[in-house]
Amino acid sequence: SALVGPVVISEIQYEGAPDVAGLGQAQLEYIELHNISNQTVPLFHPLEAHNRWRLAGGVNMTLPGELSLRAGGYLLLVSFDPVAEPAIASRFIDHYNVPDNVPLVGSFGGRLSNGGETISLLRPDNTQGIGHEDAGFVPYIPVENIDYDNSEPWPDDADGTGLSLQRITGSKFGDDPKNWLSAAPTAGRKNADAAAGDRDAD
Repeated sequence: SALVGPVVISEIQYEGAPDVAGLGQAQLEYIELHNISNQTVPLFHPLEAHNRWRLAGGVNMTLPGELSLRAGGYLLLVSFDPVAEPAIASRFIDHYNVPDNVPLVGSFGGRLSNGGETISLLRPDNTQGIGHEDAGFVPYIPVENIDYDNSEPWPDDADGTGLSLQRITGSKFGDDPKNWLSAAPTAGRKNADAAAGDRDAD
């Protein structure tokens, strides 16, 4: 089986409930990263720190420099710049009850399509050395490719209801719709428990 982790996409909020807490729908979107290992993971090339992880597909961004994800930790990729727009960040944190130790990182370009699309998390490999045809080129390796959808076999009720798509098992393959459920958002926290049926937005 393909190696999963150590960092996975663990939650996708692609269509928040509209007009909540003074946030627009785009501002309610997020992608949650979760480090499922017991080691801190640098989100950049350890020897070439200027080469950083990136998000591609329907939304895109290069993660800021020198960013690491602590063991077991979470990080939220958002559509706004939390540093430049602290009021929006504050409303977002309040609305989703984001824990204090979870960083918000933004802003990603594009929108998460409500009709489903591909999200890729990529990490940089070693820059190609002198003597290579493509010397200086930085190849990127997919960490995750998730081709989510808003219809079967994916959960079809995260569509503007305020529910998010949540990965059931971090260490299982991310592109398997059976490994996802829809539930009330758990931004920066442990996902809803499928077995407990804890899925309503109360």
